[in-house]
Amino acid sequence: MDARATRTLLLVLLAVLGGPHGACAACRWLQRYHVLSAACVRSLGDMGGQFSTESLLIHTNLYMAAHNATYEEKVEFLYESSCQILHLFRTNQKAASGMWNNTELNNFLEVLYRQSSSLKECVYLSKKTSPMRKKVKRYFKKLMAHIQSKNAWELMRKVVKDHLLTLDLLVKLMLNGN
Repeated sequence: MDARATRTLLLVLLAVLGGPHGACAACRWLQRYHVLSAACVRSLGDMGGQFSTESLLIHTNLYMAAHNATYEEKVEFLYESSCQILHLFRTNQKAASGMWNNTELNNFLEVLYRQSSSLKECVYLSKKTSPMRKKVKRYFKKLMAHIQSKNAWELMRKVVKDHLLTLDLLVKLMLNGN
């Protein structure tokens, strides 16, 4: 049996044995999500510079959709959001160099990478992109265009901080059965 077939079989078994939340209930890692999330927020603050006072509240509908989604879709939302935040910073890392403490930036990227890797283990990623993942990708594509058009690196940090805090709240709701 190849690795993909083994993983699929394992996911099916976990879905059957895992209780009401299916395969994602086996992802015990979510109970420690807040630890990595807090480390990411701390690194964002320690990077230096003042957070932007400009606000972008364009993610409200995205989070409402995530809140109303199934447990598995919420985990997928967390995974895709983490990947997109990582992509946002890696893509703009050189353009914003010199503005931030590189050690803290690297710490942030390392913790976020660990977070997205752990979430990936909780998500069954089919070849077809789900509607939830498409929404997240579309949102972050618009966000990146806005930030790059203004060279708004401090705004990017502020928006990402808001996202990380909101994702943390979503995980807390998930763990409480909401």
